[in-house]
Amino acid sequence: MLLASYLACICVAGSIADSAGLPSPPGEPPTSIDSIIVSRSLLSNATSLNYSDSTQFSSATQMALVRRTGSLIHFHWFQPLTTTHTLYANGNIVGFVPAYQNEFKLGGLVADAVYFLVLADPSGSSGDDAQILTASTTEPDAPDPPTSLEAATVSAGYAVISMDLPLNTGGVPLTTSLNCSVKHNFDEFYVSTTYSITEDDGDFSTLAQINGLDASTMYFLSCAVQNEAGYSSTQSASNIAFTTTAVTQPSRCDAPQVQNITGSRILSYRLYAAVNDSPLFDEIAVTSDPVLTLYQLEDGHPFTSNTTYSFRVVAENWAGLCYPPGDTSFLSDSLVVTFPEPSFPPEILPPYVTQAGASTLALQVVLADDMYGIAHVWGYVVQWKPTDGSLWNAVYTPADDFNSFRFVLTRLNASTSYHVRTILSTNLGYSSFSSIVVATTTPGVCQFHSI
Repeated sequence: MLLASYLACICVAGSIADSAGLPSPPGEPPTSIDSIIVSRSLLSNATSLNYSDSTQFSSATQMALVRRTGSLIHFHWFQPLTTTHTLYANGNIVGFVPAYQNEFKLGGLVADAVYFLVLADPSGSSGDDAQILTASTTEPDAPDPPTSLEAATVSAGYAVISMDLPLNTGGVPLTTSLNCSVKHNFDEFYVSTTYSITEDDGDFSTLAQINGLDASTMYFLSCAVQNEAGYSSTQSASNIAFTTTAVTQPSRCDAPQVQNITGSRILSYRLYAAVNDSPLFDEIAVTSDPVLTLYQLEDGHPFTSNTTYSFRVVAENWAGLCYPPGDTSFLSDSLVVTFPEPSFPPEILPPYVTQAGASTLALQVVLADDMYGIAHVWGYVVQWKPTDGSLWNAVYTPADDFNSFRFVLTRLNASTSYHVRTILSTNLGYSSFSSIVVATTTPGVCQFHSI
């Protein structure tokens, strides 16, 4: 019976529900009802089927209505079935009923619609007469509650619940909202969540996760569904009981991995570091992101060259449980990194003149993209001198204040050629010089005043 009901729900949802559940107009035959049923069960002078006139069936037996809702018609019959019968609704096959069954729940229907039901065995040349019923669904109403609740997965802080959705959805589709009553001792609280339908090798499961639970605690749970008309079902008839697991320490972490030994390092979770084979590990970072880029230690000191650092990591779970900071027996294996000597920055491109005046030269300088290991760029120096001079003039600009699109040398001599170059300086004292370019100021303009 359950299988047939399930098939009926699926078939009707795909055939009747999609067509708004409306029957064919009176006097017109249904589009897909089997002709054998019509020829066997209708009066000899009837050539078409009128949904509103069941007296056309001279030999048909009326079935009885048990219950109707906005999306479900529950009915039974008195004439025993000796073979598997086909169930038609408004001319469409919606289910198959095995022999000796005497009732059926047809779900997935549309609210406030009329359905003409025919139960017959069209494949036999003789046998059971057709049984018929004309019934209508009600206005949208409350769905039935979910059934067959089970705890599929139980953890320390949550539980995954499986359930069967009701055939009676209240005449409109169900939403994915789920409101569950959770009881513990004499306390009760409600959890609003959503369910999802998953498929595994053809088996469909309806699952919902209940969060916010305490570890090692027994709970009783029931749930209610809601349809798109805003009606909610009652809570499921019977509570299910389950006990959450105890909080346990997370597994020991693998050693952290390193990427680009001269630049960023990939580390994860709660990180400890020791310098130059020291047995003391200090916590230097806590992050939920398994990818962490470090530029310095916790005290703000940058990593230095010719120094060996050991990194170890532990995990911290949702309950805040982690290994004691002073106990290194649970730490992961060490990742040992020795930073090499910093490399020289690359040779930078020479500046070029964007505009020359009688006493000014406007320059554009291309900034370096790469800090090359631990050599951070502190700033830039622009040097200039007359081509026949020996002493360089210089202006220093910090990297954050440097405007590569407008750097102007001022107070220059008119019609004079200058050597100009740029220097990149780093925090470790390394510098990189660009090649020299020659730039010439324009002639000055004399001002004549009349006497």
